[in-house]
Amino acid sequence: VWNRSNADTVVSLITNGRAGTSVDIDANGRFVVGLPGADGAWTNTVGARPLADGQWLGLSSVSGINLGQAVAIDQSLIVIGAPDFNSGSGGVLVYGYSLDTNAWENPTPFLNPNAEAGDNFGASVDVQGVTMAVGAPGDNAAGGDSGTVYIYQANPDTSIDQLSFVATDALAGLLFGRDVDLGGDRMIVGTDSATQS
Repeated sequence: VWNRSNADTVVSLITNGRAGTSVDIDANGRFVVGLPGADGAWTNTVGARPLADGQWLGLSSVSGINLGQAVAIDQSLIVIGAPDFNSGSGGVLVYGYSLDTNAWENPTPFLNPNAEAGDNFGASVDVQGVTMAVGAPGDNAAGGDSGTVYIYQANPDTSIDQLSFVATDALAGLLFGRDVDLGGDRMIVGTDSATQS
């Protein structure tokens, strides 16, 4: 990925940021590229022109949290996972798109509701409309590293509903939530069943 006007910045991010660890694109051609080595993400703001008028998304006050390990975009929302935040408890940042400024603004943090070290909340993320899925594959809900997936849905009154899911046959080491994907009224969840004995 290269952009004439920001070549030095982009090359630096690619070299040091583990660019492409996670990527997503929406139906309008807006994309987001995770840069967990630089604790952030890069997005374009004007359709599918790679990095033209791009925007850096991240926190200057925090480092070493793998922000950008997982990313998702859908229309007016970008979700960026930070699974190593707070000793691996994890968190995500949600950015909203402003038509007034043509930019992604007002990052809202979502922290692990159980806040246990090693849960890796934010290791996987997806967003569709006003629904967000966040994987916490290291959660111990049904045994060590059995995993949990959290669903957040925004309501018209600005309240947010939260649900959590564990596998019906969850075992220690399953890592349920290693990957998540939303489609229509369904969700598919990845695991690492190879780690089970």
